[in-house]
Amino acid sequence: MIILLIAHSTIETINDPRAPSYTAYQLRVHKRARGLLQDWADAIGFLATDIAVKNEDAGFGKKRVRADGGALRHLHFEGRPAFTAKNRYGLPAKMPVPIDFDFASKLAPLLPSAAAAEAIPLHAAGGQP
Repeated sequence: MIILLIAHSTIETINDPRAPSYTAYQLRVHKRARGLLQDWADAIGFLATDIAVKNEDAGFGKKRVRADGGALRHLHFEGRPAFTAKNRYGLPAKMPVPIDFDFASKLAPLLPSAAAAEAIPLHAAGGQP
């Protein structure tokens, strides 16, 4: 059985003792529930558009920096400091997701089949026999 959870994200400040503080996208759930969900999930994907940072001349010797988002989206399965992602299935680190992306035909073949999951005895999977 595959359980799919879809969630929004929030931006939170991360206070890493090894580096200066930075912001990152996190699941928008209570922080204690977030840890439980992230530990429990076999795969966490982060869907984002590609962003290009452009420097423009604002006149009078000033520069203006702005982000320009493209139409190309990627589903990330490998975590970065900017967002949480993971996978235990050997999924690609980054997968292009066009607007007409068919999850059933493109993503489902990469996940373990429901029949294979049901063939594993419960006690082998950590459950009760």
